[in-house]
Amino acid sequence: MKIFKPNNISNKSVNELNERLNVLEEKFKVIASERERKANDEIEARFAKMREERKKTMGPDGWKYETPEEDAYYMQKELKEPPESRYKYFKDAPYWHSPENVNHSHNGPCAPECPFSEPNGRIEDEDVKAYYSIPPAQRPGCFEFYGQRVMKRKLVRM
Repeated sequence: MKIFKPNNISNKSVNELNERLNVLEEKFKVIASERERKANDEIEARFAKMREERKKTMGPDGWKYETPEEDAYYMQKELKEPPESRYKYFKDAPYWHSPENVNHSHNGPCAPECPFSEPNGRIEDEDVKAYYSIPPAQRPGCFEFYGQRVMKRKLVRM
């Protein structure tokens, strides 16, 4: 933070004030991030309760009836992550490595047909927005959806 310095104030005073302001700014950042984390924890706990209630009343397909509030929250949460981190999440997540995903490997290299076979990639903001624009009841699995989008870009580059 740059401070305006009138002529009658010494450099030492300005430096001390600047140091104090920097310390306060850091404390404020910590407090703000802690408040955001607590707020997010409360939101996610409320959403978890809602999911459990839907599961009880609607069975295993209750997830198809997520509220617009849930969708907006999770979309914003995904958009906060850099595109490269989103890609790495799908590339590395062990629970995507099921028998149906025969081209995807967690223990070794993926088959070339796997959308996540390249060491580095991106799941773009437009991909996340497109995914959440589909109504939950009609939405495919995120691995499948993002995989198709990544694969299209991969084929265009070839």
